[in-house]
Amino acid sequence: MKDLAQKALTTTNTAERSKIKHVFGNSPEYNTISVMANMLATIDPVLGADNVALTDQPGTYGTAINGVLFLLSTLFHAQATGVRQRARTVIHESSHILPDPFKTFDYWGLDANGDVHGITKDDLPKYTTWIYGYWHAGYSELRTEFSNFMHLNADTWAVFGYYCLYNQDPPAGTTAGANWTP
Repeated sequence: MKDLAQKALTTTNTAERSKIKHVFGNSPEYNTISVMANMLATIDPVLGADNVALTDQPGTYGTAINGVLFLLSTLFHAQATGVRQRARTVIHESSHILPDPFKTFDYWGLDANGDVHGITKDDLPKYTTWIYGYWHAGYSELRTEFSNFMHLNADTWAVFGYYCLYNQDPPAGTTAGANWTP
């Protein structure tokens, strides 16, 4: 991810830039993407707890806490959870603990002017219209309508990692917990 982002920034190679546009949409923030890819490649996340039973969050593999550390659930360690799902979880959750202004979101609220804002799950009731930025949910809508914010969408980084490795999108229509098998 880091190398592809830096190549797209330092060259006019349209192949590299088209890969970034494919994942981040038609208006990617190349400089910010490069900075964030470098941060994700060098981040030393703090694992607050491991193998935690997140009974109040069924289907959750991991969760970021206060933008500082994250937890990995019993589901993350389950035998049926493949290596791609584990990698996806670590990349996704690591993007949440990047420092401001690079911290990512899962939810996007649309205000009365049609502007989009990264919001927390607790903020959802404040918005009549919102987008869930996960690959299996509102990712495509967010990429099409608000491409300039895709670098702040957590699942974008998991999709980018997959795309860099396999040169294709993750399987379409998969749920949050699906193992992305090429």
